[in-house]
Amino acid sequence: MDTNLLKQLQMLAVDQKNLTNQTIARYILTNLATINKLTTSELASNCFTSAAGIIRFCQKLGLEGINELKFKVKYLTEHVSLDVQQFNANKQLVQDEMAFFNEYLKIKIESAQLLHTNFFQNDWSTLIKKITIAKSVFIFAFNLAYNVSRNFVQRLRWINKNVIHQNDLNSIESYLPMITSDDMVLYITLSGQSNFIATIAKQVNPDVYSFGIIGKKTALTDHLTDYFVVNSRENEIWDVFSIRSQTVMQFLDYLYAKIIRKYF
Repeated sequence: MDTNLLKQLQMLAVDQKNLTNQTIARYILTNLATINKLTTSELASNCFTSAAGIIRFCQKLGLEGINELKFKVKYLTEHVSLDVQQFNANKQLVQDEMAFFNEYLKIKIESAQLLHTNFFQNDWSTLIKKITIAKSVFIFAFNLAYNVSRNFVQRLRWINKNVIHQNDLNSIESYLPMITSDDMVLYITLSGQSNFIATIAKQVNPDVYSFGIIGKKTALTDHLTDYFVVNSRENEIWDVFSIRSQTVMQFLDYLYAKIIRKYF
């Protein structure tokens, strides 16, 4: 068995110095059975990098390219016991269709109302001022959180803000040295537990104003100037962030409305 490749992947999966390699290695280890079906572009997209990033990763492993990587991984799948992770939902609720839908609606309304209450209990003057005076607004998010923030980004651009909106680790790492105290950074993580966001936040100069929209208070907050926790009981019905993502969109809608009322 090619244990050397497995050891290399495991080492890169915990490498805090290179987020791109860490992400690719973790993805491969988690999806050993399906890597063989992906093109270079598909693997790159799933790992928030470019096709060139995948090729460089293969070269780091001593492989000529993705075809050799697929061959090696296919061999590993014959010897590695795979733990298949499946979507989890509240079985009791799923068995009773209307009970699930009713609970979904209840949690959705509750989350929206809680966001509404918490939003107006906070003073957003500093965040709004930082967004409006920043030379550049950097918004970093991954997966669903990235898609959720698209409309907010477009709206800021409508009012002539320079917004850098990224979910590509290579690009984010290239921007980090350029971020100055004249800029601001907004992080969005629906779980609040994104290792990638946490690692990025640690690398940004602490003099830079940073704000996090997070699903849970974690050690990430130690590296933020300020943050807002989006609360939701959605995990009681399933392990996706559909309702939470809608609540984040509500927060961004409210924030944008305040920005244009106060400064434009």
